[in-house]
Amino acid sequence: MKLDWKKHLGLVFLFFLLISGCKSVDEDTDCIYYLNQKEYSRVASNTSCSTYERASAELGLAGFLFSNFLASGASDNYRRALGIEASATSWNTWAGKTHYDNAIKLSGDSTGDTYEGRTRPKEDVEIHYFATLGALLALTYIELDDDANGTISEAEIQSFTNIRPSTDASYGKNEIAMADWMQFVTDKDTASEKVYLLNLGTEKCIPKSGVRKYDGLWLDTDSSADITDSANCGLIATPSGTTIAAWVAAGSGSLDVTGECTPVVKIEQLQNLFLSSSGGSGLSVLDLTEYFVSYVNKISRDMVELGIAADSDLRKGLTDFSANIDNGATCTNTTVTEVDQIFSILNVAAKDATTDYKNTNTLPFSTVSSASDTAIALSNFSSVVTFGGVPVTISFICSNSSNLSARLIYKSSATYVPYYSGADTAINSTFSTLKSLNTDASGDIKPNTAGDQIVSFKELLCME
Repeated sequence: MKLDWKKHLGLVFLFFLLISGCKSVDEDTDCIYYLNQKEYSRVASNTSCSTYERASAELGLAGFLFSNFLASGASDNYRRALGIEASATSWNTWAGKTHYDNAIKLSGDSTGDTYEGRTRPKEDVEIHYFATLGALLALTYIELDDDANGTISEAEIQSFTNIRPSTDASYGKNEIAMADWMQFVTDKDTASEKVYLLNLGTEKCIPKSGVRKYDGLWLDTDSSADITDSANCGLIATPSGTTIAAWVAAGSGSLDVTGECTPVVKIEQLQNLFLSSSGGSGLSVLDLTEYFVSYVNKISRDMVELGIAADSDLRKGLTDFSANIDNGATCTNTTVTEVDQIFSILNVAAKDATTDYKNTNTLPFSTVSSASDTAIALSNFSSVVTFGGVPVTISFICSNSSNLSARLIYKSSATYVPYYSGADTAINSTFSTLKSLNTDASGDIKPNTAGDQIVSFKELLCME
């Protein structure tokens, strides 16, 4: 990812620096006098001063001084020009953020701002523009410029996202394997619906019921007494209600049983995509991009109020920058492909134990196969069972054979579970980190939609 801040934002800032600054005020008033004396705290706290003056003072307290940007070489190190000390490493805890927030509220018209529902004077629009742009630049350099040299490198952006390079020895792979059993459902979605697990290797069967009906687990907490052969677990009904023995004795050598087949697949391992888990003390990558979207929208509204034409280079530059952030995630690169594979599973995976797994943990078999770095193939659905010394071929006919789904279970030490929070640490960590990065405050998945003012994790990975 490459963010060319100086190409557009620097141009926008310098342009406004030239057209503003000549506010018609009485230079002898106390507020202006104290501003000129750089007694910013005195002005900021004085409610008798205008919102323009108080917002200007808040910018001064944040370290945003026009003179710094007029100095030679200012655009070579915006961090220094913004007055951000090298020790500042967190936007949320940096003292300057409070002053930018105050300046934006004093001169803004968003919900909770001074001018909510009211028309702003031009000078307040201008100072609001400066406050928002200053906040955007300060946020960016504090969070991304690790070495505080005023330049944001590709390596620094990758470090911020915590994406592990695919060449890292700990990167791992998506190892998904076929279980020895499949789920088989008869009379689906009716009152008499029955769910079974069929082990085609051992020709055994487990009838599933209660909470465990759709968990896809063979044994684990099932009783070994539940295991029987496929003829005696309640699955097979012979013609006219005759017994299996009588039916075999009559000379029949094969039997077809129709139901919905769902092969069970085991998530053995997932790629270790992240260098560390999310939820640390720093700003998350999606919080950063949401700030971007919010600030860019504020700046765009200010430009409209100031009469800057939509086809101007300034507006186009801002539009391009916004489109680069909120891009729809249509790019194709190795990282996006790898993330997509895990997202496809995460979107259906049960996070915690539940009383019904019927509508979770299932994916089209083709999707699961594509997500796996190891080849997986379907087993034969026929079974040969011997009754009274007579072999009988039982064929399980899949009513959904043209559109098979797979049921997911997750490795947990020496066994498996139907929810990923109980899976091995590496599996849980990768799922949990991706979920945290791509859900909003309500827990909803963020869409990959261009221009919707919501930035998903994949959109972040597609920024250029």
